Amino acid sequence: MQSAKMIRIGWVDGFQVARSLLVALLLAASVHAHSQTFTTLFNFDNTHGAGPDAGLVQGRDGNLYGTASSGGTKGDGTVFRMTTKGKMDILHNFIRINGEYPQAVLLLSSNGNFYGTTNCGGTNPYNTYGTIFEISPTGKFKSLLSFDLTD
Repeated sequence: MQSAKMIRIGWVDGFQVARSLLVALLLAASVHAHSQTFTTLFNFDNTHGAGPDAGLVQGRDGNLYGTASSGGTKGDGTVFRMTTKGKMDILHNFIRINGEYPQAVLLLSSNGNFYGTTNCGGTNPYNTYGTIFEISPTGKFKSLLSFDLTD
């Protein structure tokens, strides 16, 4: 059996080796680093909605879907679709009876439709408790539930 030989590196030599490896690693990382840019895709103008409080979700078609918590035709918020190039389409304008002020991110279902909630509105007598809704990527809207004090 052969015995292993140990090579002893002094503190100064070890420091030099470690420094050289660190410099090589940083140089290699800088060669492969990609610059990142920030691009504004759309500026909300109240007509298309205002206050996009929730995040965006990408649909199966590659477009981005989201809600604006106010603005739109009645001021009660919107559901919108936007291309990754910034082309905006309003899919739904909320009115009090089908919900007001959506503030949560939409959920993409396995059927390709989106589900969401509103903070207020609905068919209850006081229109203040909110709704759950479904909307297709083409804008077919369906109110699923109007909350009341029992739920």
